[in-house]
Amino acid sequence: MHKNTIAQILNLKPNEAKVYFALLELGSATVGQVATLSVIPRSSAEVILKRLTEKGLAFTFRKKQSLLFGAHDPRKVLAGYEEKTKLLAKAVPTLNSLYGSSKHEAKVRYYEGMEGLRTVLREVYSEAQELLAFGSADEIYRASGDFMKEFVKQRVERRIPLRAIILNTPFGEMRKDKDAKELRHTKLIPVNSAFDSGLIQIWENKIAIYSFKPEITALVIESPVTQQTLSLFFNELWEKI
Repeated sequence: MHKNTIAQILNLKPNEAKVYFALLELGSATVGQVATLSVIPRSSAEVILKRLTEKGLAFTFRKKQSLLFGAHDPRKVLAGYEEKTKLLAKAVPTLNSLYGSSKHEAKVRYYEGMEGLRTVLREVYSEAQELLAFGSADEIYRASGDFMKEFVKQRVERRIPLRAIILNTPFGEMRKDKDAKELRHTKLIPVNSAFDSGLIQIWENKIAIYSFKPEITALVIESPVTQQTLSLFFNELWEKI
């Protein structure tokens, strides 16, 4: 096996590898002897030798008042790695429980006002591969003004398809008429439905819940589990309309 490959396996930087291989050749040596053979400055060699000692690849001892370094038998080094591997294998269940504990925790952010609304919409079109939405298109257009037109333009330019379930109002019908042009598929629901106020958008592992009365607010929830649940709900409703 090539020395470079061995160095990578042992996670050694280039100069660390030079010092380690020099020490293996010498068996035991002073800092000066190692520096000469590895062709690096003595001060650097001393620092690296101490680092190799910390990694378990080298050891120190004294002989006639001189501090010497030696390389551990490679077979002992291997045995040490094998022991660490066994210990790590035993630790995997604990590590997995820690890994999963925060993985499913929801992150929630709250925004207010027009600038908050714009912030969330920018986040949507910068991240979404596909967008789902249901609620009142009338209110979000009324609240955001020209910015919503810019949002639609950005979404179309980025080729982000939208499936929308919106209220069957004159404005909703007008949005539906522009579906092909605006990369959207719209289905209409009665005005007296449960979604008369506000709007929900679903993308990636996030959802945004908008409210426009009495003030503009937006709640962004980042949670794969919540996103999947609402996506299932949306898809079931979509198939029934």
